[in-house]
Amino acid sequence: MKKYKIFISSNQREFEVERLKIKDLLENKLGYGLFEVFLFESTPAFGLKPKTIYLDEVKNSDIFIGLIGNEYGTIYENGLSASEEEFDTFIQGDNSQNTFMFIKKEINPDENTDKFIKKAHEVTYKKFKDTDDLLKEIEYSLSKFLLNIKEKQDIEFDERYTHNINMSDIDLNQVNYFIEKSKIDYDISTQKKLENFLINKVKVLKKSDNKFKLSNAGILFFAKKPKDFLPQHEVKIARFQGRDKIHIIDSMELNYPMLLLLDKIEIAIGKLMKIAQKIDGFKRIDIPEYPYTALREAIVNALAHRDYNLKYSSISIFIFENRIEITSPGKSLIKIKSIEDIYAHRNNKICDLFRRTFDMEKFGTGIKKMNKIMKENKMQHPEFKSKDDFFKTIFYNRSEKELMDLILEDSTTVDLKKLGLNNKEITALELMINHKKIFSPQDYAEYFNVSDRTARRHLSHLVNEGLIDKIQINGNKKNGYYGIKSNTNL
Repeated sequence: MKKYKIFISSNQREFEVERLKIKDLLENKLGYGLFEVFLFESTPAFGLKPKTIYLDEVKNSDIFIGLIGNEYGTIYENGLSASEEEFDTFIQGDNSQNTFMFIKKEINPDENTDKFIKKAHEVTYKKFKDTDDLLKEIEYSLSKFLLNIKEKQDIEFDERYTHNINMSDIDLNQVNYFIEKSKIDYDISTQKKLENFLINKVKVLKKSDNKFKLSNAGILFFAKKPKDFLPQHEVKIARFQGRDKIHIIDSMELNYPMLLLLDKIEIAIGKLMKIAQKIDGFKRIDIPEYPYTALREAIVNALAHRDYNLKYSSISIFIFENRIEITSPGKSLIKIKSIEDIYAHRNNKICDLFRRTFDMEKFGTGIKKMNKIMKENKMQHPEFKSKDDFFKTIFYNRSEKELMDLILEDSTTVDLKKLGLNNKEITALELMINHKKIFSPQDYAEYFNVSDRTARRHLSHLVNEGLIDKIQINGNKKNGYYGIKSNTNL
């Protein structure tokens, strides 16, 4: 069970007794061991400046309890007392909503205290008469805090409305993309119609007193920058050399709205995945390292079912020489004895939105579909592993012999004539793909008995069609050489 760190801020001399009683109340009488209270006077300095100690503690605290009385306190170079600086520091952090201020009644505040009280009025505050009254108010406030925490924990992450937003935070392109993929006819041309769509059709927005709250599912699908609200919303993709995570060939981090994220992942993996190619007559035959439809099932499952409560973990897609691993934060809710055995899931709302866009079918079909696709492609079923707080899906690729056999049997073909390639360009491409040959413009001109200008034009054409690229030889960039990109070339 998480412990909540509480920072007590006040003029130490004026509230010396109250500070100790608050600590005793919260640590020993309230919260069942859920609270850990910081008091500056109880903390060894370890040679650090007092300001360094208390400001670091403020930043690392979950709850701020501030007391304001008759004495403002010593004013430092910044024009503030320690208490007011602590308050300013905390409300700028991620837990600013957990600020509880208690102001003593019947005081005659000086100018500085009066300004501080006005700041306190902008957060949760109560007034108290004496020490007993103060302790009662604190007990009430913290008991309510714990109740709110429990209520939030009882609600699925994706259905929590925890983010105040402006309608300008909504990405209209993503709303329209959702509507398009869902194959529904809905007009969001005005703000009122947009609000109605989000509130009544997809049920991710709430409106009260002209203020808006977007659910976590709404943030993930429709916010312009989901990561500003949910920093854990990120997918890391990397291609490694060999079979371990030592040498990275390429990597990227993606954090777009959910539907756009799916598209960006497909593009990224397409660039990193090897493609076996062969030229047969006027046809280029392509076989990808993995069938992306199977990978996509695992990726959608990872996005839909990950545990978003794990704030400092992201989904990872790591590509190795012999396999691809898709890892999702969260203990597995899947129990697998056969491909049908799926007993639980998380994030109902996210799954519902994915089903509306036809990116996900009913619960429990993903694994069966992955197995079916892999079998159709004569590849082994994916492997599933659950360890600690992560669930991993592993796909193993084909050997070069298996790829060649598949190319001979069935494959995706590209008509090179339709790309506008002439016979010399097709022959050069065949040599590059089938025989791993490289050309400089001079080599090309000599081999095909054409001018240097024609050779450069042909090679540029192949580059522009995305069929070849300028390459590196022995780690050195050779701007004058052309060949196949870093694919598996048979």
